[in-house]
Amino acid sequence: MGYDYELHYRPGPMNKAANALSRVKSEPQVAAVTKPVVQFWDEVKKAVETSLHMLERRDIAFSVTPDSYTFLHRLVFHQGRVVLPSATSLTTTVMKEFHDALVGGHSGYERTLRKIRSQLYWPQMTREVKACCSRCPCPKGSRRTSA
Repeated sequence: MGYDYELHYRPGPMNKAANALSRVKSEPQVAAVTKPVVQFWDEVKKAVETSLHMLERRDIAFSVTPDSYTFLHRLVFHQGRVVLPSATSLTTTVMKEFHDALVGGHSGYERTLRKIRSQLYWPQMTREVKACCSRCPCPKGSRRTSA
């Protein structure tokens, strides 16, 4: 009640009916370790609490322009985005993380700004992101060819 069959080895180029089980995966896999997101938000909260400029913004949120600025969970929000103190190591870190990301990184000034702007805000953000991206040595204009 069995089957009668023979196995024959065929080298790679001659094996026209290769499948996933007959091929060893040769593509490198990306493995990355990043800082936990919670740690980043703790840094943001600490920067907000220690920045005099941010404290002034928080006061504005409660008095002058309640529609534009809000204060929630020790964070200042501007139009739904978390406000960062401008020209700090935190904004530099954010720009570097968004521009140099393993997935979708080095995508140019406009995409980097769009990604940051979707979550965060700080005064002069557009100018700082543009300057950061222009200093990056990545090949913005060149196209990579696959072999």
